[in-house]
Amino acid sequence: MVLSKVMPVCCMKGKEPPGRVWGAEFGVAPSKVSLQAIIHSNAAKYESKLNDLQNKCEELKDAFITFMSTHEMILASLLLQFYKLCAPS
Repeated sequence: MVLSKVMPVCCMKGKEPPGRVWGAEFGVAPSKVSLQAIIHSNAAKYESKLNDLQNKCEELKDAFITFMSTHEMILASLLLQFYKLCAPS
């Protein structure tokens, strides 16, 4: 219910606060609707960022596995050489 400024009730209650509608005490207010829209858009933005981070995590995991598999052979070779040097003859 929107009250005109020429109506006596409107003058009695004063200026209408932003985001509220007189007579809709517990109903939907424009501020509530816009807040829900903001929350929904922020959720979509953070969901997109989460997906990006999950993809980067998978890429790092794959790179780490590749790195470890190639360097595992080098480390084994070095340990074998070290053992040969330190082993009693």
